[in-house]
Amino acid sequence: MMNMLDKFMRKGVNILKKFEFFLQNLDCANCANKIQNKIAQNKEFQNVIVNFNTLKLSYEAENENRDKIIAIVKSLEPDVEVKEVHTKNEKETNQLSFQIIRLVLGIGIAGIGFLAGIEAKLANLFIILAYFILLYRTIGNAIQLLKTSKSINENFLVTISCFGAYFIGEPMEGLMVIILYEVGKILEDKAVHKTRKSISDLMDIKPDYANLKTETGSKEITPEEVKIRRYFSNKTRRKNSIRWYCCSRGS
Repeated sequence: MMNMLDKFMRKGVNILKKFEFFLQNLDCANCANKIQNKIAQNKEFQNVIVNFNTLKLSYEAENENRDKIIAIVKSLEPDVEVKEVHTKNEKETNQLSFQIIRLVLGIGIAGIGFLAGIEAKLANLFIILAYFILLYRTIGNAIQLLKTSKSINENFLVTISCFGAYFIGEPMEGLMVIILYEVGKILEDKAVHKTRKSISDLMDIKPDYANLKTETGSKEITPEEVKIRRYFSNKTRRKNSIRWYCCSRGS
């Protein structure tokens, strides 16, 4: 018996700990699935879950291995930042406003180049500046993804189409491509932001406790302990508490 115990102690027991991170700037469900599958392929990480609604990445491992997690995430989504789980996504609204301002500014500068009736060389400078303002984020994402994972996505294709249109003498076509693409991205980001806010609001109304009515007064219990045909106090007005009594299974 002692020999078996010694052998067991020498072998050691791998105790897995749970770790969570906040994935800032994650804006597509398919991207979340890719990140989850890629991390899950690594045997160091177990029970990997990426929740797109809450932007949380959770997994179990012997060590945190944050650098490895960041490397995997960046190889798939260069824009995504791996933050501490308590980090709030406060920058999301500001970033959306910045993208809208950038889009309007780029369209305005392009309009000057095409419609102001200025000298051709100066007009071309305005058009190039509009290209830079509208395309810089797309180009950056395409280059980062190409360097990290040796793959291409829609950012690379949009960049190629815009430059191709410019060099064949159709700069307006290229601008329309990037403008429509940016409008689509902004609408997508806005819809995702609203969806997350709605889910967060719904999570806030989940009761944290219930006031069980007893002979001596009331007692706070967890919602999981609530049973039918037990009376609960309705005097409280504190947030997130159950304020009714369960008289039947359907209550």
